[in-house]
Amino acid sequence: MKVLIADDSPVIRHAVAALLGNNGIEAVTAEDGIEAIQRFYSELPDLVLMDIQMPGMTGYVACRHLKEDWTVANIPILILTAHDSAEDRYWSAKSGADGYLTKESLGEDLLSAIRSAYASRALSQLSGEQRTPLELTEMDVLS
Repeated sequence: MKVLIADDSPVIRHAVAALLGNNGIEAVTAEDGIEAIQRFYSELPDLVLMDIQMPGMTGYVACRHLKEDWTVANIPILILTAHDSAEDRYWSAKSGADGYLTKESLGEDLLSAIRSAYASRALSQLSGEQRTPLELTEMDVLS
């Protein structure tokens, strides 16, 4: 399994990458939302851990960009942030994130969330559930 860690903190990137590496999970990293999207398409990870507040592009916007691309929308994105407010959870869900964790969850909780999201993705692929492109009329878009 390969996980993309998008966080502007080098300490968090290193700590999460070490945790994943010690558990047999390959980690690739990005320092901001723009690099996260670039690394996402170049690496095609199995899952993304996305911070909210990053320079250049927030995690919300990066998540929304990735989830709007039907060819990769099935790849889970988990928000991993220091914030824990109802507003942050709301906007994370609105951006299309598949889960929300605080950085206090580093450790077994994070590994469990990663395994659960990855298993859900694998099950949906086995069941043949796949996203298909939509043909939208101008009226569909405007409404």
